[in-house]
Amino acid sequence: MGMLFSTDGLIYVVDSSDRDRIQDAKEELDKMLQEQEMENAVLLVLANKQDLPNAMTAAEVMEKLELQKLRHRKWFIQSTVAPTGDGLYEGLDWLSRSLCSRTDGLIYVVDSSDRDRIQDAKEELDKMLQEQEMENAVLLVLANKQDLPNAMTAAEVMEKLELQKLRHRKWFIQSTVAPTGDGLYEGLDWLSRSLCSREQGA
Repeated sequence: MGMLFSTDGLIYVVDSSDRDRIQDAKEELDKMLQEQEMENAVLLVLANKQDLPNAMTAAEVMEKLELQKLRHRKWFIQSTVAPTGDGLYEGLDWLSRSLCSRTDGLIYVVDSSDRDRIQDAKEELDKMLQEQEMENAVLLVLANKQDLPNAMTAAEVMEKLELQKLRHRKWFIQSTVAPTGDGLYEGLDWLSRSLCSREQGA
């Protein structure tokens, strides 16, 4: 189990394969949500380790945590496989949309250990940023898998993606280790502040 939080939003990561500790996870979550500073926070639950054969589904995790009883809180549950990033973008996208009513942001997750495909990642990103609906979007790049010994640093990923050439776009790159959550909160915090400040200035 793990968590990342601010007073606006809480990311709660559940080990879906650990059926013995799911009740502990529920009690821990309940305790956190009772804190005064969490009164109005939106909740994102990541049902992680979905690649394991004995993993509970997101629906099972939802039932065990009794999320359906949170009638006065905005919440969302997302199945994830942290090592591959599966589901991570969808969850973070929901959270960023919830933190600000209007979202003009892109979260792009890069496998920092895959040097052979970094050029493909650059081309894919370039193509996405050329879409008309992305014209004014702020960009958050998550340089993931920083725990692997052969991983490129965030500075290397930035150089390979040529982010420094994006002179007319607000962007940020953050080193992350998805299984532990390292760096995810910092990246999401930058994105939410960027989107909310844009909204307030509109």
